[in-house]
Amino acid sequence: MKKNIKNILVYMLIYYIPVMIFVKTTPYLISYFAGKKQCVSDYFLYFLDWKNSAFVSTLEIVVISIIMVVSIIKEQASNRVILYDSMQKLWLVCIKRVIVITYIVPFINAVVIALTALSNGAGWQCNWNETESVARAMVPYGDIVECNTIVIIVLNYFLDMLRLQVTLFVICLVSWISRSSIIVFIVVYFNVIIANVMKPINVAGLTFKGLYIRMIVNQRGIYLYGISIKDYIVIPCVIWLILLIASYLVFRFYRKDMLKN
Repeated sequence: MKKNIKNILVYMLIYYIPVMIFVKTTPYLISYFAGKKQCVSDYFLYFLDWKNSAFVSTLEIVVISIIMVVSIIKEQASNRVILYDSMQKLWLVCIKRVIVITYIVPFINAVVIALTALSNGAGWQCNWNETESVARAMVPYGDIVECNTIVIIVLNYFLDMLRLQVTLFVICLVSWISRSSIIVFIVVYFNVIIANVMKPINVAGLTFKGLYIRMIVNQRGIYLYGISIKDYIVIPCVIWLILLIASYLVFRFYRKDMLKN
């Protein structure tokens, strides 16, 4: 148990040290923030919008998926599976082993981004309609829909959490079917690539939209149209629910012969 916690802490350091450096230094290195009136919401919309800055979200999925795969593959080993008398229990244990991470990591992300923004002199209140604001530089003409800072933070936390939980469900599902960590990583990282190019990928006549595209806040869209309940709440939750049910059903009905007699 202590060894597992130590390994998780090591991975968390691998993730958070470069993230903190990146979030702290980027505003001084790019024209996006330079010389403009910044607010905390600008930081959240920039660093968690995959189109603007893929580093934080990509590194998060890469590192946290490793923690998930290691933990879940270990629980799905033949010598562990035979200890269970139902697939429901096995599925639940696989989820419970790492579900806490999906709440903690987005929370720390939010704290790091908020504190970094404030330490860099960003204002707490939304200032998007001011002449020299970051938002006005992106949208120089027309009206900008201002949002409450707390709402922006909570929305980004919510979608960040959903992305990690969807990743968890996919890892459970694919690992149980394939019994291969390599295939699991291929599936997860393929979806990360789609999110980075921000458009569907066509392979052999099939179109793949990926898991994460509908779980990303679009900065320009927020500035222009505000928060869409359908796009940022309903659709992501539907994707989350479908993958939750799919992972459960795969465990419920596949490889039942591995249970203890």
